[in-house]
Amino acid sequence: MKICCASSIGQCQCLFAVGFHQITSHKVAVKILNRQKIKSLDVVGKIRREIQNLKLFRHPHIIKLYQVISTPTDIFMVMEYVSGGELFDYIVKHGKVNILQRLIWKALLRRVFVFSVDRGQG
Repeated sequence: MKICCASSIGQCQCLFAVGFHQITSHKVAVKILNRQKIKSLDVVGKIRREIQNLKLFRHPHIIKLYQVISTPTDIFMVMEYVSGGELFDYIVKHGKVNILQRLIWKALLRRVFVFSVDRGQG
């Protein structure tokens, strides 16, 4: 497994790694959360909700959570690998985006929001 980047959830730093399924060689993303850090930053509830919601959702525009591996020191979230990074990072890097791209993103986000509200998660 290769650590590819660090990201943050509010103030909580987490690592992302790219891994491969041993049998299928399918590429996955692994989000690595340090238990001590998430407790000290008081984001345990947010992480728990994220895991619960991702387990429930099956939608083409929501990352799939395949497995959660819990150890005494860390939580490993094995997730669908999607190249390209996060939307926020894209906007920061490229600045303003054209109206067509904004409309496409808005429509996709609206679908995801409606999907989550319909399931009582929004």
